[in-house]
Amino acid sequence: MRGFAAAQRLALECAQVAEQRLRTGITERELAAWMRDWLGFRGVAHYFHRPFVWFGPRTQFQHFKTRMDLRPTSQPLAENDVYVFDFAPIVGGYACDFSHAGQWGQVPGYTRARAVLDGIYRDLPAWVRDSGHRADQVWRRVHQELTDHTLLGIHETSDFSFLGHRVQHVAASPLARALAERGAQTFLEVLARGAAGQVLSRHHQGDMTGLWAVEPHLGFGEHALKFEELLLVTPGRVAWLRDVET
Repeated sequence: MRGFAAAQRLALECAQVAEQRLRTGITERELAAWMRDWLGFRGVAHYFHRPFVWFGPRTQFQHFKTRMDLRPTSQPLAENDVYVFDFAPIVGGYACDFSHAGQWGQVPGYTRARAVLDGIYRDLPAWVRDSGHRADQVWRRVHQELTDHTLLGIHETSDFSFLGHRVQHVAASPLARALAERGAQTFLEVLARGAAGQVLSRHHQGDMTGLWAVEPHLGFGEHALKFEELLLVTPGRVAWLRDVET
């Protein structure tokens, strides 16, 4: 847990510093490149996936057809925009998938959507406990929360319609490192372990014991926001990793 916690702390610091770099007109590609440089200077050579940055309507994955559309583009940050960072550095073999969102200026509907997202963050550990660690029931509980507030579940449109995925120590073989450098390790890690047991979806009914990157992604108007953090599930405890003594 110390290894995963260290990776998450580095990711959080990177997101906070990247937020300070925001300015009207900066592009997704420019900020993502800066984040890679910042992480590289601190020893990050491999990723579960490299930094994604999305601005404005792209936060809602509008017109995304393939995974290639997730990559940062020349889309600039405009006044009264929403921004999302999503990245997964590997530190000492421990991967942390982390996401952070905010608004640049004043975006209609943002405050209400943020309150719902913050409520999901606060309540989700209890939902996992109350469900008996049933991933399918947790997925449906989040879906109901968004439906009750007339918000879109952008994560529901993703591959496998997943709300999160397991996080494990990343293979340290030369092949794995080569794949990580090319952004392909995410796919192969999931493929090797079996996708059905690795994603938190409406269909997953297995034991949730382990470490999960949970990432509710909700849409409002022309924008969306999300968080992604590590959730520890044990027989006796469910808690966000940042709240666990390591």
